[in-house]
Amino acid sequence: MAAPSSLSLTSAPVREPTFSKEKLTAFSRVQYAKPTSQNRLKEKIKDPFKQVIFYELIPPSAKEPPGSIKTYAEYAAKLIQNSHVPIDAINIPEIRDEAPKGQKRTEAFIPKVDARKLVAELYNIVGSSLGFVLNHATVYEKASDQMAWFHETIKTYGIATLILVGGESSKVKYPGPSVIAACKLVKSEFPEILLGGITIPTRRDEPTRLIQKGKEGIEFFTTQVLYEKESICKLLSDYDEACRKEQVTPKRVFLSFAPISSPGDLKFLRWLGVAIPEEVERALFQVKIGVGWRSLEISKTLFQEILNFVESNHLRVPLGLNIEYVTLHNFELSKGFIDELGKIYLGSSAESAAV
Repeated sequence: MAAPSSLSLTSAPVREPTFSKEKLTAFSRVQYAKPTSQNRLKEKIKDPFKQVIFYELIPPSAKEPPGSIKTYAEYAAKLIQNSHVPIDAINIPEIRDEAPKGQKRTEAFIPKVDARKLVAELYNIVGSSLGFVLNHATVYEKASDQMAWFHETIKTYGIATLILVGGESSKVKYPGPSVIAACKLVKSEFPEILLGGITIPTRRDEPTRLIQKGKEGIEFFTTQVLYEKESICKLLSDYDEACRKEQVTPKRVFLSFAPISSPGDLKFLRWLGVAIPEEVERALFQVKIGVGWRSLEISKTLFQEILNFVESNHLRVPLGLNIEYVTLHNFELSKGFIDELGKIYLGSSAESAAV
């Protein structure tokens, strides 16, 4: 598909979408219903001395029977409410059928329900005790369609924290705006919205990208799942140095961790672009039992080493923690990741690195 012209990104008229009486009625209970929790989340994320924990929840399959979203949300809420550390926000990814760098999928693509409907159900259960973060790819639809989606998401569903995501390949000409272009569009109409982005530690010139996106209004970043420390430590160090040179304040970076309990998990994560060294693979699969437990122990050690690196090098980059499970059979295992890594994080002094 041909790339959109610059005119279509900046000056094309955008009509505010209209919604049926039924839809407005169905979501009237959540419209603007979360300002307290969302404002609290925004303040915490932007405060370098605060610690912030996300839990990433995958939306259920779109093929599930009616009413299943509510049940799904209830069980997710139980896990979150029973965690031993306070979770600040539920981070919901947008699942698309696009393979990284044209690679063949390792697992069949399963369409998911609209993540905003999951947020509505979760809010009915947990109320304003949690914030909600929605990931959204900006490049797949033209700018006017994107703005219609943002209007509906912000004004009807009451979601005020978004992570903007680009395409899988820089070589593909997508029909929609880039992350930076979309950021400008959204901020022009919703200046109070809190926007985040994705960071890939191994990507070339990543510190420069982070600074550029930060200047345009991106306030935080989440990493890919981490299973090695070299790339993320180098990124944090280089980003800190670049911020000092540019005389800008570094944005918060959420470090992401997820369980591995099978060879299929490892294969899928590598397909997603996660760097998993061979020595980590050997440690995980040295015997067939306890793989998930060993992935937790490896992640705990890795997380502590990253925190130690940030502290010992006096880096000013504030850190956050994002726990994922990536594949559904690891949902229960993610509870241990929340509790164990959360305790390490809350017991650390990484949030004071900005001093």
